[in-house]
Formats: sequence, structure tokens, C-alpha cells
Amino acid sequence: MQSRRAGVALILLALLFGGCGGGGGGITQTAQLQVLLERNPLEVNSTASMEVRLVRADGTPLTEADYEIINPAPLVLSVSPAGGGYVVRGLSQGTARIRVRERRTGLEREIEVSVVQTPPTVARIEVIAERTVFLIGERTTFRAMAYDDNGNPIEVPVRWFSSNTVVMGINTSGVAEARAEGRATITARWRDGDISGSVEVEVRSNLPGSGNVGVIIE
Repeated sequence: MQSRRAGVALILLALLFGGCGGGGGGITQTAQLQVLLERNPLEVNSTASMEVRLVRADGTPLTEADYEIINPAPLVLSVSPAGGGYVVRGLSQGTARIRVRERRTGLEREIEVSVVQTPPTVARIEVIAERTVFLIGERTTFRAMAYDDNGNPIEVPVRWFSSNTVVMGINTSGVAEARAEGRATITARWRDGDISGSVEVEVRSNLPGSGNVGVIIE
């Protein structure tokens, strides 16, 4: 009986010391380190919140955690504590791999964050056409010039539309084809209708003065 009690005592001691192992060894086997970034990529001078969590396998959060943030590209972005999380700010165009380490468990997680230039602001768009009167069957290419608030030309992608594709159709590159007599409005649009420019065109079966001419010989 005494030897049985001694055996039970040894088992209890083993469990006690096994659960209290240094360095969070018991937690390491069951915990997961999660890093959640609000959005990616970031624009220059924009910010996004970053949440770091240490959770058990069942999703239960572990509140006693000590995080270390390693940012190898401080010129591309910055990471600052904010409340219970962090704020990531884009500083210049580039890519950085943020490494998050939980000191007690040694768990690490790495995420790649891209920082892109802020899209230019378009103030107006001008559609350039070589001419506005066409014969049926002719093809032409329209061009779009975009300008910022200061009147400087900038390059931005546009979408092309024809108000009457029966009269004149146009593809995504601005190449148009005159199909039938009538009028149509050709429009170049930036994004989803924010800013646009247009030109009105006419399609004819023949140009003025190009019909039959009677000649009288005396």
C-alpha cells in the first residue's frame, strides 16, 4: 500500500513539473500566433491596423503574451503600438516582411506588406480625335489625355464607351469602327464614372461633294 502511494506521488510531481516547464514549452505545443493586417497593399502615407493574437488550438485567446515586432525596412513602412494592437504606415513604395515574435513561447509569424504609390487625382479628361466625320467602314483610334488639378498631363487607364454601337463601335484600346449612318458619342471614362471626356462623331455613307457629278461637253 505504501509503495502504491509513493507511485501516485511521483506521478503527481511529474505532472506538476511538466506543466511548469520554462519558456512556455507547454503553451508552445498548443498555441498559435495570428497576425491580422487590415488591408494589403498600403498606399504611401496611408495607415492600416494590425492585430496580433496568441490563441490556443481551440481559438481561446491567451492574454499573457509579450510580442516583439521586427521591421527590416523602416524606410518603406513603420509599425507603432496603438491601444491593444499596432498601426502600420506606408512611407515609400516597396515591400517589407514584418516578423512578429512572441518572446515567452518563441512562436514567430512573418507577413509581407507592399506599399504602392497613391493613385493620381484626375481633374479632367479630354478625348482627342483626328476628325469627327467618318465614312461607313472606316476605322480610327481615339486617344484620351488626363490632367490633374494643376493642369499637368498624367497617364491613367480609361475605359471606352460608345453611346450608339450600331453607328460606331469601339474596343478597350480606343480603336473604333464606323458601321452605319448616324451620330454617336465616344466617351473615355476614368474608374467608374468619376471623371470622363467625350466627343460626338457622325458616320455617313458618303462625304459632301463625293457623289455623282454630271459633266456637260459642248
